[in-house]
Amino acid sequence: MSKALDRVKHSGLISKDNRAGIDRVKAALQEKQDELAGLNGFEKVPDGQLNAFAVYDVDRVQGYLHAVDRVYDHTLTTLKGQSPGFFEHHDCAEDAAYALPEMSEGVDVFYRPPRFGRLKHKQNHSGWECWRLPK
Repeated sequence: MSKALDRVKHSGLISKDNRAGIDRVKAALQEKQDELAGLNGFEKVPDGQLNAFAVYDVDRVQGYLHAVDRVYDHTLTTLKGQSPGFFEHHDCAEDAAYALPEMSEGVDVFYRPPRFGRLKHKQNHSGWECWRLPK
């Protein structure tokens, strides 16, 4: 990521202000990498706490986002004004309205099941988190 930012920064097409913005993004990215690795005064995040994260290619996930747009809007309308305890989060792959063939296009998921709790036997995750509406 840092190399890509450097290429953009030195392309000759970026203003001085934008180069400064790129430097701020690079610094924030480096800080997060240092925190994960336990460098520069940060305590390393234990591997056991890195249960799940996903990396999204924004261009490649557009098809999926457009495909679930109406379902998502319906969910937001239903949840409007509800307290957070009214719904729970779950993997979108568990909901037929969201579990579409293109769901994994442009998504790299790094998942490790938790060692305890209700999801300890769940062996994979789609990378998409949804709200479960009450039945």
